[in-house]
Amino acid sequence: MARRIICAALCLALCLCSGGCVSIYSSYRDVGELHLIQTMGFDDGGDGTLRLTIASGTSGEAGPTVMSLRGESVTDAINRLRVFSVREDMSYAHARYAVLGSDFAENDLSQCLDFFFRSVQIRMDVGLVVLHGGSAGELMTATGEGGANDALSSMDRIASRDGWSHVFSFQDTARALTERGAALVCSIGAEDTEGIVFSESGELAAVPRGYAVVVGQRVACYIEGESARGVDLLLGLGGGGSAVVTTPDGVQATLGIRSDGCDISPVWRADGSLEAIEVSCSLNCAANELKGGGILTDAEAHALCAEAERLAGRWLLDTLELVKIYGADCLGLADYVRRASPEEFAAVEERWAGELARAELRVSVTAELERDYDLRTMPEREGEHYGS
Repeated sequence: MARRIICAALCLALCLCSGGCVSIYSSYRDVGELHLIQTMGFDDGGDGTLRLTIASGTSGEAGPTVMSLRGESVTDAINRLRVFSVREDMSYAHARYAVLGSDFAENDLSQCLDFFFRSVQIRMDVGLVVLHGGSAGELMTATGEGGANDALSSMDRIASRDGWSHVFSFQDTARALTERGAALVCSIGAEDTEGIVFSESGELAAVPRGYAVVVGQRVACYIEGESARGVDLLLGLGGGGSAVVTTPDGVQATLGIRSDGCDISPVWRADGSLEAIEVSCSLNCAANELKGGGILTDAEAHALCAEAERLAGRWLLDTLELVKIYGADCLGLADYVRRASPEEFAAVEERWAGELARAELRVSVTAELERDYDLRTMPEREGEHYGS
């Protein structure tokens, strides 16, 4: 009986691989015949169309190929671009980033989002960024020899390290929109490198600016500049970054600032309504530079910490105020409140946006100067000398 089962299984496998049957390998293409698309850009094409720009990666000494045209939909544009491909076909399975021009992102994202949420030819872990005040096509065609993918990869690393922004994937965006009705998307700018990068003068570089807040099917507002660091403190993103602070006595220092955690908790009134959102944040600071030199006294170190607390408190309040104004819980504050007070939150869940809009914001920050990098303050060890 067992031998019959084995024989039947072998016969079935042979049938599946024979002519006329579909094999799992029937869609195989030699990689040398494919355009491996790594970056996709979306702009408003006018008259209800969109403009799709695609860029391949570099291959050996060959630079990236960039192509762009209008289409009635994303799929329509992809199909039309195939006609102009210099190789057999295009593959989007290795795409890493999607760039949305601001005119497109602030108008209607439904086509783009729907394509990424449904399409089987592209992964959901593609990083999503919005180019605030610019065209995705213009950025992708002017990013130098490395191409758009290298420019965005560099921006991604810088943003994550310095705590100015974070690149979320389409999967992250889909989950946030489904659960909260709002999502954070990395916001970038395009800056001319003339006078900065002399080997590729005049090219454009992608630089992190903060976050775009997507509500429903469009970008509703931006959280950028130093205010964006409030997002990173609240969500525990980024490596920290630095800031220049000056005490009332005139001591100026560049501090490395890193979050040591934020606690978010609700305060309820007797009638069950939300009175306040309390945010308590701890910072670890390091004195990277001290203007004028010298050695910090304990009093000066405490004063610098106080300035860091004031600065970070402002970042947090700026971020939370924007969330309240637009009624967009892109930070997931409801999740914190639900975990802290499940019964109380259940009673106000249907009117959460209104409760949040009326709630008081109470922010407290504590900072500690953990490291002073002045080698003169470090004790000598036997056989070791610092700052000789």
